[in-house]
Amino acid sequence: MVTGALFATRRAVLEQVNGFEERFSLEFNDTDLCLRMRALGYRIVCTPMAEMIHSEKASRGERLPPGEDVALFLSRWRSWFDTDPSWHPDLRRDSLEVQPAVKSDWYL
Repeated sequence: MVTGALFATRRAVLEQVNGFEERFSLEFNDTDLCLRMRALGYRIVCTPMAEMIHSEKASRGERLPPGEDVALFLSRWRSWFDTDPSWHPDLRRDSLEVQPAVKSDWYL
């Protein structure tokens, strides 16, 4: 999992991608940053040895991201997600939520 709550990168790389996209109010800025780094050939590495406690959305509550944030993110990354080889084939690709794909022959 990648989260803007805790990450580390070289300052030169952060400057190379012009930092976080300020048009995002809060949602998607971490994922967008990582995808822009990856587009330049950098690897995104997660370690299972790291431990942290993060109270997701504790300060802002449960609310949907603004529509303009969703539109900006999808306009930039929809085609990448559509062909992401690491996406599990039994998950939907038409939603930002992780949901199982409904197969047309599910009742057989």
